[in-house]
Amino acid sequence: MIVAVTGNMGSGKTSVAELFARWGAKRIDADRIGREVWETDAGVAARIVTALGPSIARPDGSLDRRLIGEAVFSDPEKLRLFDRIVHPILLRKIRTEIRNARRKPETIFVLDAALLYEWGIENEVDRVVAVTAPPAARASRIARRHGISEEEALRRVQCQTGEEEKARRSDFVIENVGRPADLEERAREVWRALQREAESR
Repeated sequence: MIVAVTGNMGSGKTSVAELFARWGAKRIDADRIGREVWETDAGVAARIVTALGPSIARPDGSLDRRLIGEAVFSDPEKLRLFDRIVHPILLRKIRTEIRNARRKPETIFVLDAALLYEWGIENEVDRVVAVTAPPAARASRIARRHGISEEEALRRVQCQTGEEEKARRSDFVIENVGRPADLEERAREVWRALQREAESR
């Protein structure tokens, strides 16, 4: 069974996916696959530098993820160009991972994908779990994680919309408010439901 975990930046989506993996799921990490696209393909990296500017590259020519984030979240046009370069390759790789996962029906796979609905691949998984959180909480988490200002973090939060729509369209919704232990408890309830369904299949 393939379960997608989605949610906007700072929602706690990855924390939930990591909990599921700790409890026995095999994780497919869209962020990791996306990084591999530009880290292993020099042609893609060169196109990204052309689109976003040479400042995103380190002295050794590799791309700086933090600087890419600053560039795309401060300029909608650069975000559109970046997505146009990376997303087609990323989606091909994700679909390959999904096909491979289908060969192991006895295992629960968790696809950690913030842009699941934006990519239009929600029908390629069996269940979707949406993780939500208030904008202020999301901005605070992003600022701590990336070492940026609260103002910059809030700007990134505002770049992503549609949280209510994602929740409405998903099979399960986990609200990430309160302590980490609260999140784990809510995630555990969903995981047990997923396990029951996987066993019934």
